[in-house]
Amino acid sequence: MTTQRKVELSYTEQQAVIDALLSNGEPNLADRLDRCMTSHRSLHYGDGSLFSCQSSACAWCRRAMIHGWWVGICDWATVTASLAILSIDASIGLLDATRHLRRAIRDVRDRVARHRNEWRDVRFAGIIGGDRRAMLMVSHERVDGCEVRDVMRRRWPSVLINEPGREEPVWEMSPENAAELGRCRRGVEPLRVGVMPQRQAITSPII
Repeated sequence: MTTQRKVELSYTEQQAVIDALLSNGEPNLADRLDRCMTSHRSLHYGDGSLFSCQSSACAWCRRAMIHGWWVGICDWATVTASLAILSIDASIGLLDATRHLRRAIRDVRDRVARHRNEWRDVRFAGIIGGDRRAMLMVSHERVDGCEVRDVMRRRWPSVLINEPGREEPVWEMSPENAAELGRCRRGVEPLRVGVMPQRQAITSPII
C-alpha cells in the first residue's frame, strides 16, 4: 500500500469516528477531531499550521499517546523483564475487555504469590492495542522467565513470551472503539494494564 493510500485511509477512518461521535451526542469533540484532520491534511499538502485535538479518539493524537505510554513502560521495566503478548476477549467491548484483563492478571499473580513469595514482587504494565492484543512488560527479578511463561500459559495458552524489543501496541482501531475511548476523556489510560507488587505485611514485635 502506498503512503498516499494510507493517508487517504486515515482521513476516511477519522471521518467515520467523527460520524460516530456526532451520533452519540458529542458535537464538540467531533469538531475538535475535524479540525485536527483538516490541519493534518493541510500540512500534508504543504499548507497551514498544525492543530492537535489531544483526543484519544483521533488517529494521529492516539498514535502519539500510545507511543509515549509504551516508551515510559519500557523505561519502567527492570533489566529482568519479559514481554508478554496475548489476545483479549473479542466478545465484549475493548474497554470492558481491558478491565477484565486487569483483574485476571492480578488474580493469576496473587494466586501464585500465596504459595511462592517471590511472586509478590512480580509486576505488570502494558497497553491493549486496537488489534485486541495486550502487550505487557512483566518485571520479575526473583522469578525465572520460564516460570513466568508456564504460569501465564495456564490461563492464556496462546500467550507469547519474548525478550523486550521494538514491538509496540497497535494504535489503529475501529471507529466505534475510537469513539468510545475518546468519550472517556482520559487519553489512552482506559487501555492501560498495571499490576503493582503486593504490599508487604508490616508486623510489630510483641512486647
